Amino acid sequence: MLGSTPLRMAVAFVLMWGWAVLATRIHPMPAPMIAVPTQGALSATLTAGLKRGVEALSRHIGGLLLPALAALAASATLLVAAHLVAGTPEVAATVAMPLAVSGSYVLLFSYLDERRRA
Repeated sequence: MLGSTPLRMAVAFVLMWGWAVLATRIHPMPAPMIAVPTQGALSATLTAGLKRGVEALSRHIGGLLLPALAALAASATLLVAAHLVAGTPEVAATVAMPLAVSGSYVLLFSYLDERRRA
């Protein structure tokens, strides 16, 4: 069950939803409520797409770091842009944890995928 993509997406939504609450807690309501659904939805979507993205990039450009870094750069761009468009207060604080988690994930996945194919 832990390998289920919908389950991973739900866990990412809840965990990063909680992070968005913490990251924006210094602002009066309803400002934090902009970050919460934005980050939750983005985290769920990115969780579903990162693994597939790294796999596809690995097939086309190979290597260990380049696919992971490309996926992380795309993730960072999407997170920052979406939060800026949504008007999220504390954009940097809000995206810091999700980027750290997704960066760790894609680097670990890329390493394990490269090792499996070797």
